[in-house]
Amino acid sequence: MKKVIILMSTMLFFACGTPTEAEEQSNVTAPENDHIAIYDFHTDHRCETCIAIEKATLATLDGNFETEMDDQLITFTLINADSEENAAISEEYGAFGTTLAITIVKGDKKEILDITNWAFEAIHGDNFESELTAKLNDALAKL
Repeated sequence: MKKVIILMSTMLFFACGTPTEAEEQSNVTAPENDHIAIYDFHTDHRCETCIAIEKATLATLDGNFETEMDDQLITFTLINADSEENAAISEEYGAFGTTLAITIVKGDKKEILDITNWAFEAIHGDNFESELTAKLNDALAKL
């Protein structure tokens, strides 16, 4: 059993060995008003699934939340968790690898919804966009 766990861990490490094509974000700034911040953390090396989650998230935002994005009611930030510049926010979100989080910012309160596990499961199905849309609409209702 121990060999299986080691083998699976090794496979996951090397599966995410594809260099990133995304631009690194640092010095993350968010609007001062109530808003929804979506943070997509990644490492220096990204697997196809990680990249697919990013693309599907952006497609959902572009297709369903264009007005909210334009008004900065919803923001999307791609963050390299391996970058020293992003150490504080990566630690706050527990992001030491791929992490997708919806953060509801209302006044001085912040609610973080880690949807990473859901994203990794949903990306291979047909409902990613509709389910993410529902999650974001639920988040917007809390503002």
